[in-house]
Amino acid sequence: MMELDQDILGIEKNINDLKVANLAFRYIQLECAYRQVCEQWNQDTINYRIIEALFHLAMLARKERVHPIYANMPVSEWTRAPSHTQTLCWFNQLRSSMNKAAI
Repeated sequence: MMELDQDILGIEKNINDLKVANLAFRYIQLECAYRQVCEQWNQDTINYRIIEALFHLAMLARKERVHPIYANMPVSEWTRAPSHTQTLCWFNQLRSSMNKAAI
C-alpha cells in the first residue's frame, strides 16, 4: 500500500479550511499523485480513494477558480451548493475514506 505524501495529507486534513481557488492551485500536484495510484483502482484502497476524491475535487475546482463567488468559498460550502452534486459525491467519498483511515 502506498503511503500518502505529507503535502497530500495536509490537503486532506485541511480540506475544510481550503478555499476553492487554493484547491484548484493544487491540481497539478494531485494529478501527479493520482497518476501514481491510478493502477490500483481495482484494489479499492483507502489511500487510492482519498487521492481519487482530492484529484476530482481539484479538477472541478479549476473550473470555478475564477468564479466571483465560488473562488473564495471554503470547499466544504462549495460542495453543498445545489448545482454541485458531483462535488458533493467526491467530498463524501473523501470524508468516508478519511473516517476509515482514522479507524
